[in-house]
Amino acid sequence: MVARFFGAVLVLSVCACDAMVSEPAPSAGGNAGGGASGGGVAVGGGSVAAAGGTVSGGGVASGGGSAGGVVSGGGNAAGGTAAVVDAGTAGLFVAIGHVNRSIVSCDDGRTWVGNRSGNDEIRCFTSAPDGGSADCDHKYGAGRGVAFTPGAGFVGNWGWGDPGVIRRSADGVNWSVVDQGANFASMAVGLDGTLFAASRSGKVSRDDGRTWTSAGTANLMAAGQPVWNVRRGGAGGTGQGVYVVVADSNTAMVSSDLMTWRAPQTYPSTCGASIQWEGGVASGNGVLVILGGDGIACRSTDNGVTWTEHQTGGTVDSRLLWTGTEFMTWGTVSNQRRVLRSPDGMTWTSAATSLRRNGAPVSGGGPLIGAVARSPGGTFVAVNGGWQTWYTSQRFYRSADGVIWDELGSGSYVGSHPITHIVWGEGARPAACP
Repeated sequence: MVARFFGAVLVLSVCACDAMVSEPAPSAGGNAGGGASGGGVAVGGGSVAAAGGTVSGGGVASGGGSAGGVVSGGGNAAGGTAAVVDAGTAGLFVAIGHVNRSIVSCDDGRTWVGNRSGNDEIRCFTSAPDGGSADCDHKYGAGRGVAFTPGAGFVGNWGWGDPGVIRRSADGVNWSVVDQGANFASMAVGLDGTLFAASRSGKVSRDDGRTWTSAGTANLMAAGQPVWNVRRGGAGGTGQGVYVVVADSNTAMVSSDLMTWRAPQTYPSTCGASIQWEGGVASGNGVLVILGGDGIACRSTDNGVTWTEHQTGGTVDSRLLWTGTEFMTWGTVSNQRRVLRSPDGMTWTSAATSLRRNGAPVSGGGPLIGAVARSPGGTFVAVNGGWQTWYTSQRFYRSADGVIWDELGSGSYVGSHPITHIVWGEGARPAACP
């Protein structure tokens, strides 16, 4: 029996705590409810029992969101003693962000609850009450990636610049540390359910996120010099599939076993040149796609051996998703906010998006979509993109088609630290759910 205090709430949980690392409890931001938010992980199906022995889980499954460069999922359910969070399971959207933030929706993106962070008093890029830097991209638990697999539950990684941490959760609310110290660009899941924390010297988990070991070094080079800054990681392709890391200086490498890495035989100079938070890596129908914020999509049909360049027709503001039938992202075409889609990563079309508030259309076009995810049932959730669009300016959205978006009411969520990634998965139903 483990007693934890979050704010003024005492949470009792039972767990067999294998491979857990203790850390200070996060701040509870109160119940949030409300919109969707997007991040970067593909959707996976299957039910999740609380994964192997700790109130946590992790991984990414295939289908819906994409962010930080995650693609398909899978994996077997974990054994061991299940951690009891609440009776039954639920389909959950889980969003993570800066200052070790997390928040969940258990009603298909209509409301968001269980909001918490490492410090609710910080205002990212404005002020830091502890006297430290307010640069939340490089301090205070920067949210770098989140994934889901049926065996692992939810797995997220935080930290960039400051020492990082990997956490695992069965319900998206209660997280346990399973690895710490290193920084990773994103969380990816292989076709067999293997979890990959992407970096030049990443880490791998083959036991549903319980333990992590070193992956082989991706010896990225440009002009004879090492390239250290990996921006995104991903997985997918054909057959047994491959893993991909995309780095600065127009560099990328591919691995089939996460131990030995190879450079592509062909890789256009525009590939991945503008990947920051926008775009990402996704896979569907055997096609791997790397998408940058400049709207250039690079496509491989041979497990990353060769890549070809294709224009989406616009610039990209959001993450890249594979929905099960097509690639989708959101951006700008001729100063108009539009959804960009492709069945194969090669041919792209776009359509204007729109926004409704309290059911009524809002003039000016659709919202600026940032982190985004999709459920297997077809619901899209997202959070607004842009700079300084947090706290009182943070907005959550929900859509049935990715074209018409409904803005959630302010009472449906807590506006707080920047949200960077969202994923859907079937997890233990949090006690905070209505």
